[in-house]
Amino acid sequence: MHGYNPLKGSIFSSLPRSATQGVFGLRHLFHPIGQPLDPSDRFKGAGSFPTTAAAIPAAAPPAGGARMASALMPSLGSALRKLEARIQRGHNELWTDRLASDPGGPVPAFNWENPSIPAGYTYLLQFIAHDTVASAAACVASQGARAVLENMRRRPLALDTLYGGGPDVDVAAFEFGTEHRDSRGRVPRTHLRVGPWRRPVDAPTTSDCPFRDLARAKADPGEDDGLSPPHVRNWLTEVMVADRRNDAHALISQLTVLFHLLHNEVMRRLEQRPIGIVGCSVPERAYRRFLCARLAVTLIYRNIIEKDVLTLVLHPQVHARYASPDATLLDPTPGIPLEFTHGAFRFGHAMVRETYKVNSEIALPMERALLQSSTRSPGFLPVTDQWLVDWSRFFATGTLDPNLSRRIGPDYAPPLRSTALLGDRDPDDHTALPARDLMGASFAGLWSVPKLYAKLQNLVAGQAIAPLLPPFEAWQTLLRQWLTKPLSSDITDTFEPDEVEAIVADPPMPFFVMFEAAHSVASGAPALGGGGRYLGPFGSIITAEAMFGALRLSPLGLEGSGTVAQQIAKACGELLGDGDALADVPEIASMPALLAFMGDNGAFSGPE
Repeated sequence: MHGYNPLKGSIFSSLPRSATQGVFGLRHLFHPIGQPLDPSDRFKGAGSFPTTAAAIPAAAPPAGGARMASALMPSLGSALRKLEARIQRGHNELWTDRLASDPGGPVPAFNWENPSIPAGYTYLLQFIAHDTVASAAACVASQGARAVLENMRRRPLALDTLYGGGPDVDVAAFEFGTEHRDSRGRVPRTHLRVGPWRRPVDAPTTSDCPFRDLARAKADPGEDDGLSPPHVRNWLTEVMVADRRNDAHALISQLTVLFHLLHNEVMRRLEQRPIGIVGCSVPERAYRRFLCARLAVTLIYRNIIEKDVLTLVLHPQVHARYASPDATLLDPTPGIPLEFTHGAFRFGHAMVRETYKVNSEIALPMERALLQSSTRSPGFLPVTDQWLVDWSRFFATGTLDPNLSRRIGPDYAPPLRSTALLGDRDPDDHTALPARDLMGASFAGLWSVPKLYAKLQNLVAGQAIAPLLPPFEAWQTLLRQWLTKPLSSDITDTFEPDEVEAIVADPPMPFFVMFEAAHSVASGAPALGGGGRYLGPFGSIITAEAMFGALRLSPLGLEGSGTVAQQIAKACGELLGDGDALADVPEIASMPALLAFMGDNGAFSGPE
């Protein structure tokens, strides 16, 4: 109902909002809002690479002003294509040592495995990325045009990727219930949809329970769409979620199902208790319960990010500097910086494995997971029981040794070049994921890595983390060595000397963040051995500024109320008049703790 606000005057009406929050280009790391980045401080992109082929005239900046004023020059394409080839085809040649296992943790079987970060965090990071930024088009496709790059996430880390605009806006993401039907829509849909898995033809009719896939639907074909064969009409082309990116492949869709199930479990508990506020109508009671459930789930999610995810991916000393409740940010401006979205946070792509043990000892190829999407293979969905994820194989629950993520470095697994993800590729195009990361950073108008590195050195001077940032020249020596090192794989298109020097002088930020992570720093000098366990100091500072900044500068309104359990109790009291409504939900500060809670409540019972 347009304009209907059953909670006017509630805790939600006073939640802070920022008109600048999360808009691309407004929070550009470490300089005042609205102040343009000096051209001399930007990544030079095409201008930094020598012309090794016949140059083409630079295109005029798009209307409204692109952040990078030059079009894709042959010199830039040539150098980055060669860099992409080294990242992709030098697969596993970066790692000459094996990381020691954490106490009591799984033992890596290969040099490229990271015993400190189980593989589930790879996809939790992807989910977090979707909850941090949403834009109309890829940076590469738009060449940085601001008109299509505005970030729609006005409040980062608020689970908009799960809830969208809520049951009155993203209606299809919510279950159609009898109360909603009988009230002619006055009572909102309050449970997130979950769908059945695809059972074998000869299986009993009850074998699709419980529902463990995203909900999917078929759309009637258009009059002239050419989809006339009967089998095409059964394609499940429509995934019923708030953010379609969460159906990119089977592992991210299964993680999204997990959060759908968490919300529904919290809603179930709230619906079993009467509301303590006198005079609530039936619609108002439903809205209050829904908003309380959303707030509780978001508080749990944020707690996991702060206490679990950031502990694993940040350099320990950088994490210690930011984790203190009274820690200050280097840049206290609200919003998500481009240096994070198009630079540092691309490191998650390097963590993707080639195969996963999904729910048995049989390793399934990631390339097949990429096909489990309504966009790519609508005729083969819902997912089969092979892809119903046993999360104890992806997070350290203590019951099984989980799949391990790949060590963090400029070393992408082959599935990210797969035709399942990208379609048939022309060898000269830029559609492989490493190329997209490199080109996206080129067009986004980021800080030049050496300039930002020097800026960070100045900002942290005198702090305990200052020695973690050695002179940038030390990195340039290592970059030069790695770029010119012969590889055993067949890379025929080698760098020209001037291309090497251009990359060394001004490396693309996603590449440098992963290159730094692959090294350890001891006594002020970087070295290759022992790296890849977590981000390096430079990448960690950017990530910490963005993530801790989002948590602290985009509050939910309850952060001063003690523990997460106490915050949830306050929300229940404000919205429901019943502070004990979720008292039996434990303090959840990690993914293993979340999985234990969900498992205890029957969320993962398998097919009968």
